[in-house]
Amino acid sequence: MEVYRPLGVIIFSAIFIVVAFLELVVGVLTGMGLDYSYYMTVLGNVFLSMLYMPSPSVPMSFETYFMLLFMLHAFWNQTLFTILRLAVILLLIGGVLNAASGVGLLSMKKWGYYLALITGILNVGEGFTAMFAFPLLIFGIGVIVYLWTDVKYYFE
Repeated sequence: MEVYRPLGVIIFSAIFIVVAFLELVVGVLTGMGLDYSYYMTVLGNVFLSMLYMPSPSVPMSFETYFMLLFMLHAFWNQTLFTILRLAVILLLIGGVLNAASGVGLLSMKKWGYYLALITGILNVGEGFTAMFAFPLLIFGIGVIVYLWTDVKYYFE
């Protein structure tokens, strides 16, 4: 059975699949880099704290200052790496959603239409919140506007 696919649907599904591939690659590589950086930072903090604090310290001494500094540094690293890990998880989820939206648009099914609308809205939200995601903002707006036109009647 032959299915009519408008050119815009094919273009947007191809862009969805390319964006999904890029998000998955960036998410995996960033996650791998985060693990290495995190463990090296923790090992560095442990080594430096052992170097500067071989014995119990007196309050308001040089060693106490460094102990406080390392504790604050470790807390900052934990917070930073937690935020970055959350961003990696969101990237991987977004990659899977974009791939599913691309496949759903190509299959011309209603679930693909609704999933592409939802993913377009999420891409607009990501475009507003992420630093370098302005193309995703434009892409999300384009998907939403295109799918709200008469092309919605072609989906079965």
